[in-house]
Formats: sequence, structure tokens, C-alpha cells
Amino acid sequence: MFSPEPHPFGGAALKFICENENGCTLEYQTETFQVEKTMTIVTDILSGVHDSELDSIRESVNQRQKLTQAAQAAVTMTSISVGDKVVFKDIRPKYMIGEIATVIGKRRTKLEVKLDSPVGRFGESTVIVPASCVEKVA
Repeated sequence: MFSPEPHPFGGAALKFICENENGCTLEYQTETFQVEKTMTIVTDILSGVHDSELDSIRESVNQRQKLTQAAQAAVTMTSISVGDKVVFKDIRPKYMIGEIATVIGKRRTKLEVKLDSPVGRFGESTVIVPASCVEKVA
């Protein structure tokens, strides 16, 4: 049984309980959610039941990830305005993660930003980044 610390913002702890491979539950506060179906899929994949379908499963997962990234980028684009501060979250090169920049322009799905302090090869120039790679600084 796994029982982490209580959530830092209050509330009960999240518990993931596995008594056997088919009897897992996810508990939070007073609600319990059955995760049998997910665990069955994972167990089936790991045991080789879906070996002939792995390529199509991989493709489906990749498509779903792209769709959710596009949706998140759309939300980000609507919430960010020129002049807002943003922080890099999921970008390469990795040394850019955590850097702060100011939005100086918006394109269809990308933002033109100017770094608050020169980093690596990006100096004082502007950088065009996908909206999915940044989040607004409060």
C-alpha cells in the first residue's frame, strides 16, 4: 500500500492501494475510483497480450498527446497577452527551462518572446517558441 503525505494545499492524502493485480483503487478524500480497467490494460500490455497491436497503440497514444498539447497551446494563447511574463516549462535546450521572458508578439500558435536575461546562445535576441512550451507567470 502506498500512502503519500497530505496534499500541500490541504485535503486528504491520495492513496493508491493494490491488494492484487486486479484489485487496485485510487482514494482521495471520501471518494474511491476503481482503476481496474486501466490496470488490466497495463497488465495485458506488459504480459504481451497486445503485442500484435503495439504499433497502433503507440500511434494512438502519440496522436492523443499531440491533441492534448494543441488544446493546451490554444488555452495558453488565449490567456497570454503582449507584455505578459512567461516561464519556459517544456522546451529544448533544457537549460531554458525555468527562464523568464516577456511576450513581445503573438503568432497563430507561437509566441515571440524576449528573455529577461541572456541565456546560452539566445543572448538578447527575440525567440519564437510554441505556446505549449511556456506558461504565464502570475
